[in-house]
Amino acid sequence: MPRILLVILIALAPLAFPSPAPALEPSGQLMVLLDVSGSMAEKDGSGSTRIAAARRAIGGMVDAAPEGAQLGLRSYGGGCKDTKLHLRPSPLDRDAFKRQVSGLRPKGDTPIAYALEQAAEDFTADGQKTILLVSDGEETCGGDPVATARRLAGQGIGVRVDVVGFRVESATRDQLVRIAKAGGGRYADAQNSDELSSRIRRLSQRALRGQTPVGIPVTGTADRGAAPVLKPGDYLDEMPPGQEVKRHYAFDLPAGATAYIGLRIGATTPPGAPTVIGASLGVLPATGDAPCNRRDLETNLPSGGSAFVVGDVQITEGTGPCEAAGRFTIEVTNKADTARQSTAPLELSLVVEPPAVDVAALPAPATGVETIEPQVETAEPARVAGSGSYGDGPVLADGRYTDTVIPGEEIYFRVPLNYGQRLSYRIETPALSEADRAALGGAQLMLSSSILSPENPRVLGGIQDNAWRVPLGDQPQAFTGTTVPVAYRNRESAQGYIRDTTLPGYYNLWVRLFTDQGSSYVEVPITLTVDVQGEPTGVPTYSDTMGYGPPDRQQGLSLTPQARIVTPSPTSSSPPPSPAASSPSPSPAGASSGVLPLLLALSTAALAVVTAFAIWLVRRRRV
Repeated sequence: MPRILLVILIALAPLAFPSPAPALEPSGQLMVLLDVSGSMAEKDGSGSTRIAAARRAIGGMVDAAPEGAQLGLRSYGGGCKDTKLHLRPSPLDRDAFKRQVSGLRPKGDTPIAYALEQAAEDFTADGQKTILLVSDGEETCGGDPVATARRLAGQGIGVRVDVVGFRVESATRDQLVRIAKAGGGRYADAQNSDELSSRIRRLSQRALRGQTPVGIPVTGTADRGAAPVLKPGDYLDEMPPGQEVKRHYAFDLPAGATAYIGLRIGATTPPGAPTVIGASLGVLPATGDAPCNRRDLETNLPSGGSAFVVGDVQITEGTGPCEAAGRFTIEVTNKADTARQSTAPLELSLVVEPPAVDVAALPAPATGVETIEPQVETAEPARVAGSGSYGDGPVLADGRYTDTVIPGEEIYFRVPLNYGQRLSYRIETPALSEADRAALGGAQLMLSSSILSPENPRVLGGIQDNAWRVPLGDQPQAFTGTTVPVAYRNRESAQGYIRDTTLPGYYNLWVRLFTDQGSSYVEVPITLTVDVQGEPTGVPTYSDTMGYGPPDRQQGLSLTPQARIVTPSPTSSSPPPSPAASSPSPSPAGASSGVLPLLLALSTAALAVVTAFAIWLVRRRRV
């Protein structure tokens, strides 16, 4: 009997306690290409050797890399064809990586061009690929590493070349800078061991965190009539380059419901290359070409780097030009694209919020924003690595955190908010050092920051463009921002930042660093203080005819453990089921939220009964 009970318990446990979603692995692949030519045996200025400083720096990079990071190692030096592959980019084994580095010994010449060609062949998967070239000298074997880097970057295989020059002289620096520029990457100078460690760690972090598209794969169509039908969830598609390229997706909107559609299209361009990326996002009725709602979106990168064009549209059944429940079409159009020559990831999120049946009893909409300093205990900030993407940033609790950004980056951190809660945060940056100001060479360094709602809009009120933007220079800078409390009735406000603080879910802290020209390398530490204020309150009771569940469940969260749902029988105003001829629709977790709670409750109850019986049986046998 005990064995039977154990088998039953094991079988029921996964139902009562569902397995968490698998963690997202870093999307970027990084190949460290390390110079081990004879000059690396020289002193590093601190009494050690350059190769010893490189070993320490790479060891620190390995320790700081996230779990699952795709890291590889190749060295070069000796004869003009001497380059050795030690590890292909693969999930990081820290001990194995350090063992390989510890065995490297300096010798011979510096075949940079040949080593770059070989390193480009070492990648084994699609996605963003970065070669991090670490060198203390220029090419000595007659190759042309600048032409090689340009050819690799232009092959359309996603290879970028970043370069760290270690204690190099002007002629060598000039060649290494040109290699980085030709390879679509960034050059960083290191004059001592500490700077080498910092540069390698920071550029590796940039390569690994990259832009990580998130969502269920889906293929939108150029033909509106053949669009796949989506249920609430997060989706991932691809947007080809070219003006006016369109992608279509369909969804059903029941009576009284509100649909929130969020769009993100990522782009990465070489540092110093001014870029404009844009798109149009609209919702079309079942028939006719007049949009129910449409927004033109644009992001300007004055000095290149990585960014998203983001935006959202909303539509509520029974209002505006699209009054009847039924099927609608999402139309995404590529626009204002001045640099992208390849396919870009397109992330689409859909929330279909059921109507609330107790609106009059819910809190009134906010009337304005009140800036409140975060109320957290002062402590040493914890080091955290922000994500290069909206959908997979680290989730922050109340506290203080620190990260480092370089020009051309934007990073994201997620904070969950429930109804009745607001987010207060403070961002601080130190004054730039004289060396940093010299490295900028006259370029203006700018920092932007804001809070974005679950469907992308900025929700900081009282400031231009709902974002803080400040030039960085010889004075420290600080800013405090606060959202209004999340409330169902915020949709009634005429203020956009209030109206967009309607849904519970992940709110993103967004930080972007950029220059107005050039591709200078500086590292800017930031400190974030995060405080979620207020207790959950004002949770609506939903009338859910489609079984989609409340908004937080549709986003894969469970902020309200006992969401209030009533499920009346579908009426004639509800959209009909999808015809069998429609394109098959993906099935995100949120789409089955009406079934999962029942299974969870039944399995939990069964597990409790079986567990109680097992305990009784054991006690009975002991008597």
